[in-house]
Amino acid sequence: MDDKKRLKILQVINFYSPRLGGPVHNIFNLSRYLAKFGHEVTVCSTDFKFDPVFVNASKESGINVVLFPCIGPVSQYSPEMKKWLEENVGKYDIMHLNNYWSYQNLIACRSAKRKFIPYVLSPRGCLPIQMKNYLIKFFFDMIFGKTMLGDASAIIGTTQMEIEQIRKKGNYRGEIIQIPNAVDMPPDCLEEKECFRKRYGVPQGNLLLLFLARIHKIKGLDLLIETYGELLKRRKDVTLMVSGPDGGYLDEARRITDRLGLQDKIIFTGPLYGRDKYTAYSSADIYILPSRYEIFGNTILEACSCGIPVIITDRCGIAPEIAGLAGEVVKFDKEELCTSIIKLLDEAGLREKYGKQGRQIVIQRFLWDKVARRCEEVYLELTEKKRG
Repeated sequence: MDDKKRLKILQVINFYSPRLGGPVHNIFNLSRYLAKFGHEVTVCSTDFKFDPVFVNASKESGINVVLFPCIGPVSQYSPEMKKWLEENVGKYDIMHLNNYWSYQNLIACRSAKRKFIPYVLSPRGCLPIQMKNYLIKFFFDMIFGKTMLGDASAIIGTTQMEIEQIRKKGNYRGEIIQIPNAVDMPPDCLEEKECFRKRYGVPQGNLLLLFLARIHKIKGLDLLIETYGELLKRRKDVTLMVSGPDGGYLDEARRITDRLGLQDKIIFTGPLYGRDKYTAYSSADIYILPSRYEIFGNTILEACSCGIPVIITDRCGIAPEIAGLAGEVVKFDKEELCTSIIKLLDEAGLREKYGKQGRQIVIQRFLWDKVARRCEEVYLELTEKKRG
């Protein structure tokens, strides 16, 4: 790379642990590809739910990681991070803020403005005021958020759903740009499908439904468990596997399972990572993510990359890319979800068709090398404008 185009990029996020969901994985993957392209990338965050293995993997991928102690489980308030940003932001060519409702974004954008450093903001699904802490978010939005959005050189949304959310917040001086999340293709030499199923006790000859995501109420696992209970009244040759880290909803999911008498029918594997995760996708017949709200849905693309058909709700931002091509899109409704599952269980040819088409969609549009190049173009364009 030409030295004139080698950028010093600062990624800012309020936490940097893979247990806390998709945004962290997206930042990690974007940063490692930018490092491959020859840029110097630093992730600035807190030690909230610190994961040394993940931090070491980041450093081995060429990413500088700077973490600061935080005070409080909700705000991740970090005075040391504020001081570091004030002293070091001016050393970078561009800054990328991630998520929205955070003390880290607030102090970072103020430091960038003082040093005349352009910054990009990726809300990553956090713009709507919903789920919890409504009043806190409302006042943050009114007092700080709109200024933070308004001063951004660019705001990046991952789907058309998120682009519309951004536009509803107000008018901005910076560009509004759509760049999706991405995935890598599955690794080679995965465990054999039958070995994986046997290891987790899937009855021989059964079709396997897979839910693989953070176990949080927003993911709609309760709807899936209740739908599965109805499904078993019509078909007995189907097993449901639930995989993923606990996002605060695992105990409730187990209570629903017990209430419906499905303890012996649903397999809870705990979190799966790396090859085990991709083996789970490849061993399933259908991947299902019935989210109440999902601005993108990385796991949907991961399943598609393994050639597995998917069923998702119309509340997933990536739904327009999936409907009728890589799988079925349904309303957040038990009967509609059940009907769609039965349709795919009954039609092996349709499952195969969706699987092949989904894999091609990922290859053509959603691989990290292509998406990271698009982000790189935005960074270069904004830094050139600053120089001009």
